[in-house]
Amino acid sequence: MVMGMSFAFTWLRLKSDSLWTAVLLHGGHNFIIQIVLDPLTLDKGRTFYYATEFGIGLAAAGMIVGLVFLNIGNPLHKKMA
Repeated sequence: MVMGMSFAFTWLRLKSDSLWTAVLLHGGHNFIIQIVLDPLTLDKGRTFYYATEFGIGLAAAGMIVGLVFLNIGNPLHKKMA
C-alpha cells in the first residue's frame, strides 16, 4: 500500500508545489480507514488480514491508486500550446 500510494503523494506534492496536499491525503486516509471503515468491519477470524488497515484489500487498493497516478504522467510536464 505504501509503495502504491507513494505515487499519489508524490504527484500531488509536485503538482501543487505544496506539502499540504500530501498531508491532507494522509490525514484523510487515516480518518477513513481508522475511524470509519475499521469499526464497520466485523471480526470473523481472518478479517484482520483482509479488511483492516493492514489487510490485503487496502494494499490492493493502494497499488491501483499507484497505477492510476503512474499513468497520469509527470505533473511538472507543461504542454506546448
